[in-house]
Amino acid sequence: MDGFNVKTPEATTVSPSPQPQVNPRNPNWALWKKQNPKGFEALSSGAELASQKHGVPADMLMDLSGLETSGGTQLGSPVGHTARGYYMFNNPTLNDPYLPVNVPEDFDRNSATQSADLAAQLIKKRQLGRWAVAKGKGAGGNTLGDFYSEEEMSPYFR
Repeated sequence: MDGFNVKTPEATTVSPSPQPQVNPRNPNWALWKKQNPKGFEALSSGAELASQKHGVPADMLMDLSGLETSGGTQLGSPVGHTARGYYMFNNPTLNDPYLPVNVPEDFDRNSATQSADLAAQLIKKRQLGRWAVAKGKGAGGNTLGDFYSEEEMSPYFR
C-alpha cells in the first residue's frame, strides 16, 4: 500500500502582483486619455512610481498635472513664460536656491517620470501651493479643490 496516505507537495503557483491602478478624479481624463494615450500611460506610470517613493497620492499627482497641462496635451507655455512640461515647472522654481529639494542637473520637464518625482518631492515638503491650480486659480476653470477636500490637501500646504 505504498503511496497511500502520503502527502505530496502541492505545486505552488505564483500569481503576478496586481498592477496598481491610478484613478485620477478629474472626469476630463477620459477625453485626455483618448487624445494622448502615450502621455497618459507615461504620466500614470510616473505618478505611481513617485507615489510609492514619496507617499504623495498618485491620483493627486495625476490630477495636478492634468489641470496644469490638459492631461499632458499642452506641455508648453505662451511666449514669454518659462513654465513647461507635465507639471509646468518654470525657471524661477527650478533655479530657486531655497527650493527644499534638489533638482537634478539633467532634469527634463517633459519626462513624465522625472516631473512626477520632482512634483511629489515638493508636495511632500508642503509645497503644493506652488501650483496655482491647487490654490483655486485654475486657468481652465477647474482647480484641485474641485476634486479633493481641504482635509486631503492640507497636509501638503505650508
